[in-house]
Amino acid sequence: MDSETLAQLQANFERQTAIEENIRSIVKELDASCRAITIPLSRIHVAKDDEAIAQILNDAKPLFGTVRLNLTKISEAFPAEKFYSYNHIWSRVLQQAIFAAALITYLESKSLLTLEELQNYLGFSVLINNDAVTDFHITIEEYLHGLFSLPAELARFSVNSVTYQAFHRPLEISEFVAQLFSSFQSLNLKNDSVRKHFDSIKYDVKKIEEVVYNLSVRGLAK
Repeated sequence: MDSETLAQLQANFERQTAIEENIRSIVKELDASCRAITIPLSRIHVAKDDEAIAQILNDAKPLFGTVRLNLTKISEAFPAEKFYSYNHIWSRVLQQAIFAAALITYLESKSLLTLEELQNYLGFSVLINNDAVTDFHITIEEYLHGLFSLPAELARFSVNSVTYQAFHRPLEISEFVAQLFSSFQSLNLKNDSVRKHFDSIKYDVKKIEEVVYNLSVRGLAK
């Protein structure tokens, strides 16, 4: 291999390394932005009434502006056609943002986060087909991971709601999570990590059902 080829390879390696280091730096900012949302959201577990929960959501939703800014910076840090070369760097943190948006959506409307709503939160759309990548996007796997993290949080919320005598919440949560689990069972989830994450929901369903059962035998389920 001649010296010119070696020099080109070295230059390419240094360029790739610089891009990756820049992305990792932005992802640290994204992680901080996501934690700024999820940490306050954890206060729902000690919220005594719906008014307190509404205030928590009002405080959390504007913080997605920083998340959108971070994602825009990531999208500008590399050529679009190289998306899957770098996607692993921010994917886990992005799933946290999707989970937070899904939790807020449920608490506000008792519904599942739609693709359109997610785009409003994050500023980017979900790629749901196998078209060639032409721009930055959210993968369908990231969307599903974010959704599948929701039942565990709602299972915990159902338990804590009983402490504050909000006996209606476990029933609402039970119906929602059971419907989510049933709906996604029809999907052919070929991705191993997504499949395992989905399979874990059945334990959340069981935990919530136990809460509802205990309320029922005590005559508190209404």
